[in-house]
Amino acid sequence: MPASGVTRPASRSRSSIAPDYPIGDLVAVTDRIRNLPAEEKKVEMAKFTDAHTPPHQRLYVGRSSDKSVALKLKDVDGHDRIVVQVAADGSPVIQFLNA
Repeated sequence: MPASGVTRPASRSRSSIAPDYPIGDLVAVTDRIRNLPAEEKKVEMAKFTDAHTPPHQRLYVGRSSDKSVALKLKDVDGHDRIVVQVAADGSPVIQFLNA
């Protein structure tokens, strides 16, 4: 059982992703607009999203529903470049991929 005391079904997939811009930029804008009225927040967030390209997933760390796990490093367009994976049966795979 995890330290939190909560068990989760093994069939669920879980992952973490990282955007293609410094997360500090998003934190800074949300801190700055925290106390603005709702409409002004929408305007400021629209300015932020217009100034930043839509985030491509650059990093993936997760578990799939088939119980395999993977680390995927991606290029600026979101294409897999390096994949480190361990299948549910324990067999490892490392892939270096070209465009």
